[in-house]
Amino acid sequence: MASRFQTLFKRTGTPLLVREFGETITYHPGDGSSDREISALIERDGPQLLNEMGVAVFEAIIRVKDSVTEGISATEIDTGSDEVSFQLRVGESAKRKAIMVVLSTVNGFVRFGVK
Repeated sequence: MASRFQTLFKRTGTPLLVREFGETITYHPGDGSSDREISALIERDGPQLLNEMGVAVFEAIIRVKDSVTEGISATEIDTGSDEVSFQLRVGESAKRKAIMVVLSTVNGFVRFGVK
């Protein structure tokens, strides 16, 4: 059961963060259904998750609304098959990257790593 904070944040905080800091990305479902443009928060240069050899596990970590209509629902993601297109660096053309793993689903966001 979600706490009162989680419920309120999902309803008010999540949409405000996406509206203020979101970038447009394209979600490409692996099942062949229609691509869709959504807003996302992209961590490009934040803390990196490293493997045992010190190499970054992901090229970026992305947060989107946990929603079939306004983001990507956690229940619809097929890791390894689904992809997203976004700018790896601001100003570059969008690149298509695979969704490797769902890292968390809290407060109205789905957070996943891409490579």
